[in-house]
Amino acid sequence: MIADPDQFVTFQLRTYAPTGNASLGLGTGHFSLEPSLLYFKQLTERLTIQAQFTDWIPIDGTAEAGNVLSYGFGFSYAFTRVRISASLLSSSSWVGPC
Repeated sequence: MIADPDQFVTFQLRTYAPTGNASLGLGTGHFSLEPSLLYFKQLTERLTIQAQFTDWIPIDGTAEAGNVLSYGFGFSYAFTRVRISASLLSSSSWVGPC
């Protein structure tokens, strides 16, 4: 969707299939879709922010099954770079329902 050297906005779609016997508590008993909007921004050379907004959508679930909206965001700070391809990072994140 957006791909710049210091900023990305992308779309993710995950699918879930029933794999266990729901009456035994082994799974949900229905298919689900989970579309997400993902965001990444390089704020400084060492500081980044990431964010996500997701809708979990059950398909043919029971009467209790319904959409679940959630979000998350976090910051990362690179303390040091060991090599060009490796860094020591500290991250902090928050996740919550809408």
